[in-house]
Amino acid sequence: MGYRSNEDMAEDNHSSAVVLISVGCIGLLADIYMLIRNPLAMPMFNKYMTTGIMGSLFVLFIVMGALAMRNYKRFNEAAVKESTLSEKIHEWCLDNLTAQSIEDALGNNNEDSESGDGVVFYQRTAYMKERIKQKFLNLDDDMLDRFVETYYSEIFS
Repeated sequence: MGYRSNEDMAEDNHSSAVVLISVGCIGLLADIYMLIRNPLAMPMFNKYMTTGIMGSLFVLFIVMGALAMRNYKRFNEAAVKESTLSEKIHEWCLDNLTAQSIEDALGNNNEDSESGDGVVFYQRTAYMKERIKQKFLNLDDDMLDRFVETYYSEIFS
């Protein structure tokens, strides 16, 4: 599947929470209306059975929405930390991982056509990942891969 940032997960949880809570509240109100008014003229047993089951389902929607909102808050806090870390890594890379410094460290010449573009790309990204891991410990590998691909296209475009 690939890396999903905490910001993306926070967004997904927020939209899920809003939808679940909205549907749960509207459904519960409609269920209460059906219980009181009985617009479908159902027999007594059917009315209580139907509204009871639907009511419990709508309460479940509200509970699931509340849990999604709690997860949204947790992921949102993590997204702020992740964003700050990404900014720090980017600033460090701008100072220490320029296109020229990477080429110098790897000893690649632009005239060397013997190795393909894929090999050069792999060498550069592997070097960048190694340098970043030395400076920033305990980084998530998927986050690092995503960052390196973005930064690579920024400096070698």
